[in-house]
Amino acid sequence: MDLSAKRSLTQVSPTWHLPQIMGALELALNGSGDALRFAEKDNPNLSIVPSEIALVVATSGSTGKAKEVSFSASALFASARASADYLGATSQDRWSLLLPLTHIAGVNVLVRSLIFNQAPVDLRDTFDKDLDGIGFTAIVAAQLHRAIFGKLEDDRKLLKHLQSVKKVLIGGGPLDLALKSKAEAKSISLVETYGSTETSGGCLYDGVPLNGVEVKIVDNQLFLKGDTLASYYAVSNSGTDISTETFTDSDGWYQSSDFGFWEENRVKVLGRVDDIIISGGKKISLSLIESIYREAEPDIDFAVFSISDPKWGEKLVIAADKDLSFVKRAEIESEITQLYGGYAVPKEFQKVDRIPRTSLGKLDRSSIIAMREKKKNF
Repeated sequence: MDLSAKRSLTQVSPTWHLPQIMGALELALNGSGDALRFAEKDNPNLSIVPSEIALVVATSGSTGKAKEVSFSASALFASARASADYLGATSQDRWSLLLPLTHIAGVNVLVRSLIFNQAPVDLRDTFDKDLDGIGFTAIVAAQLHRAIFGKLEDDRKLLKHLQSVKKVLIGGGPLDLALKSKAEAKSISLVETYGSTETSGGCLYDGVPLNGVEVKIVDNQLFLKGDTLASYYAVSNSGTDISTETFTDSDGWYQSSDFGFWEENRVKVLGRVDDIIISGGKKISLSLIESIYREAEPDIDFAVFSISDPKWGEKLVIAADKDLSFVKRAEIESEITQLYGGYAVPKEFQKVDRIPRTSLGKLDRSSIIAMREKKKNF
């Protein structure tokens, strides 16, 4: 790959206001300005990128190793237009921004607005803004949970906003069926999205591949291909020494970290490969067990994870941010046993001060496992 043609890369600062970000993003995408990097932390070793790259989003894989995912303008525009086509969005519809811009899901809201020459309504800090004409928004499950069960005034405002828009994209991880049912009962029109940073965010909507996206399933694992794929990982040891690391095979297929299957022309995502453990010789979905506890006790934050164990191979552990004496343990364990067998019942229970999560609300399992190993807060 010829990396001789380069452009400067500018880190988007937390101090930038949204109009400034939108202006810089438009220049980055049309090629007349610096490429932009969205990330929680600076990377002084990455200050230039190949000229074809318009955007870099720093992300961490399941191993926790930081990756600089690099996007062409064409991939981001393909994702935005495919999303608009699926939703029936037009230039009359505005988007609200409820997600952090350190993740592709938040950045996508900006790009979807740009293709219709619109500015998103920034609701990350306050709802005291003109909400007229907002047709769409994007959230994660933790925000939906807060809107439905939260007791603060901002929680009620969030619920009202979600009820007022045409469609609410929800992604970032599995959606509990019970939470989905409660959202629908409150007249929130959800669209479940699936994707990763490498696919420019959501590329399956309600299990349907967006325009330009191909899916194949090999040994129950999802492979993705198409116009919305990012270009590669940017790797740099200095500001001028740039290399790239591809994440697709020779035919352009990206091997995801998720299991799934086809059902009536829709893809059913079962969960991450590293979400499935084998305990006592049986497969267990950590997120599935977690969802049962959440449904029974919606006011408690739970985390299910596994540790190595000589008897079980992998022992199921559950942590909660409240005293477990209040948990309906007997009822929950009975339900799990009836559905999946006794092997799926957690073998160890712990209380923690706080369940570690990312800024998108995803469980940080590596951190909670480390907490247990160090006996901190346990």
